[in-house]
Amino acid sequence: MRQGDWTLSADVTGSPPILEAECTRCDGSSGAADEAKQPEVWCLRHANQTGHTGFR
Repeated sequence: MRQGDWTLSADVTGSPPILEAECTRCDGSSGAADEAKQPEVWCLRHANQTGHTGFR
């Protein structure tokens, strides 16, 4: 077995990043999306429905 240096980096040649929001108070999640709007709207609706205000 040989030892070597490895580096992780974003693949800028492929598709755009996948975005998802998660609630920090429950197991709720927006699901994966190609655009930021879907997770953002989900956060607002989730906060309105549950009162949860922490997201990542």
